[in-house]
Amino acid sequence: MKQLTKIVILMLPVIFFTWPGPLLSFNSNKPVKPISKTLQSADIVEAKRTLIARGDFNYPPFEYLDDNGEPQGFNVDIIKAVANVTGLQIRIILGPWENVRDQLEKSEIDLLIGMFKTEERMKKADFTIPHFISTYTIFTQKQSQIKSFKDLSGKKILVQSGDLGYDYVIEQNLDGRIIEKQDWAEMLKALNAGEGDAAIAAMLQGTMHIIKHNLNNVVPLTEPLIQRSYCIAVPKGEAALLATLNEGLNILKTTGEYDEIYEKWFGIYEERFSPARSLRIMIIVSVLLLLIIFAAYIWNWNLKKQVRIKTGELTKELEIKSRMQNQLEKAIESFDISRKEALKARYEAEEANEAKTRFLANISHELRTPLHGIIGISKLLETTPLNREQMDMMKMISTSAENLTGILSDLLDFSSIHSGKLTLRKSFFNLRSLIDTTAPVMKVMALEKNLKIIMETGESDPVINTDKERVGQILLNLFSNAVKYTDSGHVKVSIFHYDEKLEISVADTGVGIEPEYLDTIFEPFSRIENNTGTLNRGVGLGLSIVKSLVDLLNGEINVESRPGEGSRFIVFIPALSEKSETPDTEDAAEKTDLPEGTCSGINVLIVEDENINRLYLKKILSKKGCITDTALNGLEALNMIKTKEYNLILMDLTMPVMDGITATREIRIYEKNRQIQPVPVIALTAHAYPEDMERCREAGMDGYLSKPFQPSDLMKEIARVLDKVDKEGPF
Repeated sequence: MKQLTKIVILMLPVIFFTWPGPLLSFNSNKPVKPISKTLQSADIVEAKRTLIARGDFNYPPFEYLDDNGEPQGFNVDIIKAVANVTGLQIRIILGPWENVRDQLEKSEIDLLIGMFKTEERMKKADFTIPHFISTYTIFTQKQSQIKSFKDLSGKKILVQSGDLGYDYVIEQNLDGRIIEKQDWAEMLKALNAGEGDAAIAAMLQGTMHIIKHNLNNVVPLTEPLIQRSYCIAVPKGEAALLATLNEGLNILKTTGEYDEIYEKWFGIYEERFSPARSLRIMIIVSVLLLLIIFAAYIWNWNLKKQVRIKTGELTKELEIKSRMQNQLEKAIESFDISRKEALKARYEAEEANEAKTRFLANISHELRTPLHGIIGISKLLETTPLNREQMDMMKMISTSAENLTGILSDLLDFSSIHSGKLTLRKSFFNLRSLIDTTAPVMKVMALEKNLKIIMETGESDPVINTDKERVGQILLNLFSNAVKYTDSGHVKVSIFHYDEKLEISVADTGVGIEPEYLDTIFEPFSRIENNTGTLNRGVGLGLSIVKSLVDLLNGEINVESRPGEGSRFIVFIPALSEKSETPDTEDAAEKTDLPEGTCSGINVLIVEDENINRLYLKKILSKKGCITDTALNGLEALNMIKTKEYNLILMDLTMPVMDGITATREIRIYEKNRQIQPVPVIALTAHAYPEDMERCREAGMDGYLSKPFQPSDLMKEIARVLDKVDKEGPF
């Protein structure tokens, strides 16, 4: 509010000013008649005609009606003084601004006692010399983003009807919505209430309305918008009257009467000083200025001294900071290079790992297919009449092929674990079923080296929940490792379940492990020397796979060993027991086999492109009583099921013309369209990764068997699929 008062005082001499006055309406029904336009300047006085002068009834302090309804104001006194010095007879009638302006433009009155002079208005009226200068500005709400006239584009602009601000907005062709109000007080109150975005009014008059009406949300912009001359206006072409009025105004200014009228209405706001007082003030101001100059000199001298000291200190600090910044930039650059090299190395390592995985997958497929043929034909030959020497050689072929299969499986497991592709498949099963499944395999391993097996188990047979296949793999790998390093004596296997965990212990009476090897035995491709000083056979992945599987199962593995006395591996695996649950029926499937001749009448379609594998499958199934047909690729199999009904399809995955995945999908589509019962499909493939099994499941297959496999493995999977496919869905 203090800031607004300062604006009022500083701008009084040059700014259009308004002081609050009585707001009384004035309506006159008396007809007004302008003087004849044919009269000359002297004739106007001699004609003794009364001139009709009009003005705004609510425009204080320039023109307004007092409490008695009489015209008052700066313009009223000016026009009265002009009439007095020129001899004109003038009748002053005040009314609404829009009406009196319209009457002037229609020549229905003789003059307006106050009107701003603009180019547009000069087309409809003539103007005297100015007797006041006024400044207009833009008023906005506090916190408004409007800073200049161009910011009003698209905004709601409040103006007084017929006022200079209204004319200015129209002349500028501003793209905005114009809201007209009756007077400035109404206009600024509307802005304060948020009805518009901005208002255009005289700087000082608008400021006084803000103070009077306590409009706390309205402020003026400091930059002036327009400045215009305030004159007396007459109808267009009234040259004689215009000349008389100009003459009267000049007389008032020459005689000093204009100053008296100005002092009456505006002098209260201008502080005047006597010469003596002015002299005293000048002396006081001069002394103060000298003191300020002296103090400034002392302060400046001291400041320069402090600046020199600080400049030196800052220069040193700047040099230090510059060196530190250079070092930091070099460190950042070095770090960025290292980061890029690390990312490149990581990318190359990922590419190498992916390439390794692809290589192992491809080499696995290429090796498993011939291995399957070798093992299959060996098993078939063993069932034919052979002499002793031939039987021994067949067993050696089978053993070598099975050893190679084991190495290949280890490589694939190692690759799957370290590439994150190995997934766990937990299920409920009896602990006894795990022992029954692994015991025959362990007996065969021990028999090869004439070792004794000692088995220890608990009396109970709990149902536990974990990954049975991976636990069995851990047990067999530990047992195989014990047999490998034991030439005589025994291997002791202990399996117990307590406190919701499974304990597996495998102890042997072998060569033991030297202390320096204990930290490396679980590393990949780690092998230990035997008694002859040579490395034991194998690729050294067995214990590494065991450690990785134990970690996947959130378990723990420990080893105890004494050189020359043997070793003991102890594994602890979390395994929740569920006494109320029944074991997974997969146990029953593992014990199920189809004796010879029990598959009579079952039509089986063998889809296999390898001749040896086709022959192997036909021989096995024929002995079981199955009726078999063969197809060399998926497309041939698709055509065959359209002409003949089959009870089972054994489907290879990798084949020419059409692969097994595509063929299975097409078969399922054909069955769905014909609304016939789906034929069970078992995938027989050299692909052994978990994602391969998932692809088969998604294609609609019911079973999965990885090559190479034993005849018993095949018959177990057939039994499982034929028994379960209608009850539980796919594998």
